[in-house]
Amino acid sequence: MSRFTLEGYKIIMKKTVKYTLDSAKSLPLTKKQKDEIKELSEMPDRKIDYSDIPSQSEEFWKNAVSNPFYKHTKTLPQAM
Repeated sequence: MSRFTLEGYKIIMKKTVKYTLDSAKSLPLTKKQKDEIKELSEMPDRKIDYSDIPSQSEEFWKNAVSNPFYKHTKTLPQAM
């Protein structure tokens, strides 16, 4: 069991759950989904509505840190 402390908070990680998505077994996109993806991909950036996202000051980004719980995943070649 891993134990982490972050600014006075005690976080206990009991179990890691991993899922693997097999894209070969995924459901095919519907025509409506394909049309929506096409429409979004053709939309210019200036048309994107960012009004529901709060803006962040330069001070915020100057003090930003990486997620301390992020763990890089390494992929090793499979033996044949």
